[in-house]
Amino acid sequence: MSKKKISYLLNKDLPIIKGNYGGNLLINGHFVNEFPREDRHEYSNINTLKWLFIKNPQKREKKADTFMVNTIRNVEIFDSKKDMIVWLGHATFLIRIAGITILTDPSIRIPGFKTYTKSPYTIRDLRNIDYLLISHNHFDHMYPRAIQSIKSSNLSALVPLGVSKQIKRIRRELTVQEAGWYQQYALNRDDLKIYFLPSYHWSMGGITGLDRNKTLWGSFIIQSDKRTIYFAGDTAYSRHFKEIGALFPKIDFCIMPIGTYSPKYLFMLFHMPPQDAVTGFNDLKGKVFIPMHYGTFDQSEEPPGEPIRLLKRLENSNAINGDLKTPGMGEILEI
Repeated sequence: MSKKKISYLLNKDLPIIKGNYGGNLLINGHFVNEFPREDRHEYSNINTLKWLFIKNPQKREKKADTFMVNTIRNVEIFDSKKDMIVWLGHATFLIRIAGITILTDPSIRIPGFKTYTKSPYTIRDLRNIDYLLISHNHFDHMYPRAIQSIKSSNLSALVPLGVSKQIKRIRRELTVQEAGWYQQYALNRDDLKIYFLPSYHWSMGGITGLDRNKTLWGSFIIQSDKRTIYFAGDTAYSRHFKEIGALFPKIDFCIMPIGTYSPKYLFMLFHMPPQDAVTGFNDLKGKVFIPMHYGTFDQSEEPPGEPIRLLKRLENSNAINGDLKTPGMGEILEI
């Protein structure tokens, strides 16, 4: 049996914010999650085949569920000077903080994807963005046409380790900066700080799977003098939430994924149901919980409205140690 090749990687030009952290672990050239879980097994093609050929036990319930997210078309958000958080659909958020405009994981409309609720925006609306934040290179979080369509004279992309080549193929003129976990991006400004932090997920940019976990994945902290915002990216629950909460003890807004979790044997390897998302939020000790990654694309077996119904049930049982805000797509949440 051949020995595993162990190495560590980070951006040597960026500061590390966690003491004694030596960089992201790679095994045989593939990134791995920071805190392996005994109740998690790695993804396998067998599970995918199982999902494709076994009948969904919630099929009737899903078909009968007519849930749709409320939508509001406020095109002025792209020109506004107010600090705000606006959900555009799936994991795409427009965040304006300290006079800076940020766009996360652009994928608001993807041709060919079955959609529960269409975003009130199209990729042609995207403009005046300062920073593009990419949590990982999955197609529904890094849709090439959306990145190409952003109209901005000074756009920079902040991405995980290994993703810059893929971004540059999409939009060659972009200024791109890579970071490993627990690293701070170099923004050369005093009014805003952005950090790249762990999530429990995986990566793959091609359809062959040969590049699986060759690039990193993660989450972000966006911090001004007045507000701290956490964007979780795609993730399953793990100890990383407690680690981040210890490093950033005053998080105002936590943007957390709550959907695409059924069947459990496949999707809960790297996604969270609402119960896990609430546990993660409580670990972070955040003030406001904002859900995402539900009600947009049909990617799993749970009914479209189940994630938000379960989340509100948890709120009613006082399980959420903070305030729950459930904005519609396009609804302005002033911060």
